[in-house]
Amino acid sequence: MKINYDRPKYEDWFKCLLVIEPKIMIAHAPENEGEAPSWHDSRDLGNTDRLLRYIFFPLYLNFSTIDLTKLGTLNQALEFWVEERDEVIIEMKESGWDSMDTPAAFNIAKEILYCDRSIKIAIDKYLEVADSRTINDRKVILRIADISDTAKNWQPHFGMDVLARFMERLEPKVSDDYVRACFTNGKKPAKSKKKGGRPKGMSQKTRQKYNWIRDKYYILKKKRSASTLDEMAGIIYSIMREKPPLYFEKTPYKKNYILKILKTKSWSAE
Repeated sequence: MKINYDRPKYEDWFKCLLVIEPKIMIAHAPENEGEAPSWHDSRDLGNTDRLLRYIFFPLYLNFSTIDLTKLGTLNQALEFWVEERDEVIIEMKESGWDSMDTPAAFNIAKEILYCDRSIKIAIDKYLEVADSRTINDRKVILRIADISDTAKNWQPHFGMDVLARFMERLEPKVSDDYVRACFTNGKKPAKSKKKGGRPKGMSQKTRQKYNWIRDKYYILKKKRSASTLDEMAGIIYSIMREKPPLYFEKTPYKKNYILKILKTKSWSAE
C-alpha cells in the first residue's frame, strides 16, 4: 500500500538551498544478483528536493532514516556547493571582474553568494535539527567539525560580514541593487579612480579556454557525436583531461562548468 505523505510548506530558507540545486548521487540496487549498483544524479531524477527534506524536516517523515545516510547526503551537497563556488571564483579572478560595475560582475558575485548562503544555511539547520534530538534521554551535542572537513574548513569567499548582510532577507533570488548594498553596507559606493593595468572584461587566458571549448563544441555538433549538451560536456571534459592545452593545466574545468559554458555560449561574452 502506497502512503502519501503531506508535503511540508517550505520556508524561504529552504527554497534558497534549491537556487543552485546540488548534485546528490543516489545508488540504485542492481536488477540482477552479483551486479554492481548503478548511480544516478538526483537532479536528473527530480529527487534533490526530497533528499534535502529528509535532512531538515525530520518531523514530516513517518519513518526513520539512518543518521549517517543523512550526513552523507548533506556532505555531498556541501561539497557540490564548494566546488561550484570555487569554479566561479576562478572565472572571476581570470576575468578581472573584481568590482561591481558590470552585469557580468554581479552575476558572478551572486552565484558565489548563493553557494556560500546555501552552505551556511545547510550547516546551521542541520545543527539545529541535531540539537533538538536526544539519544537515551541525553541531549545530542553536535559541532561543525562533527559534520565533515568540508564544513569545518569552509569560509565565505567575501567574508562573513558580506554574507550576513546578504542573508538578512532570505529571498531565493535577489537583485543587483541588493547585492551592491551588501558590499557597500547600504552606502553609495565611491567612484573608483582610473588605474593602469588590464582593461575589464574577459582575460586573454579565459578567452582562450572558452574558445577551445567552443571549437570542440562545434566539432562534436558537426560530427553529431552527441545528442545533448550534457553529453558534449562529458566528451569535452574527457578530452581536456587526456590532452589539456597549456592554459588548462593548472585550472582544468569540471564537467558541470563546461556544461554551463555550453548552455550560455560564454565564449561570446565580453
